[in-house]
Amino acid sequence: MSVWSALLVPDDAMMTSRASAIRLAACGREWDALVITPLARGLAALDVLNVPTDGGYPVLADHTHQQLIVLVPPGTAHAGGALPGVRVLTRGSWLLVPRGDLGCYLAVWLSSPGPERRFVDAKALRAAVSTVDAEQGSGAPR
Repeated sequence: MSVWSALLVPDDAMMTSRASAIRLAACGREWDALVITPLARGLAALDVLNVPTDGGYPVLADHTHQQLIVLVPPGTAHAGGALPGVRVLTRGSWLLVPRGDLGCYLAVWLSSPGPERRFVDAKALRAAVSTVDAEQGSGAPR
């Protein structure tokens, strides 16, 4: 089993049903985001890149919609888009994010942002998603 795919099923201890556990955050200033569907596809792409789960790279899961949300440097998300099942969030977009360490099924940190402000490279993530698609024999999300 890969490192990231172990996070496919949410940990009930980290979840809450309280709306106060999440907030809306504007994209495009501090970061952009790539939303990858389905969640397992995005997790597999992070494994292809060997991104450490504890490395301070901000990665979220929306377990309700089975989406992986990866924060990328501001102004770079478009380099990671143009694939089926990958949505770009940049200036003018909003994203649900956990408040602190709390979260819920709509937004939970799989890897919390660290003080170093590390980001996954959008272009490399796009290539990794393409690799996952090729290995699964399809360019479309399942």
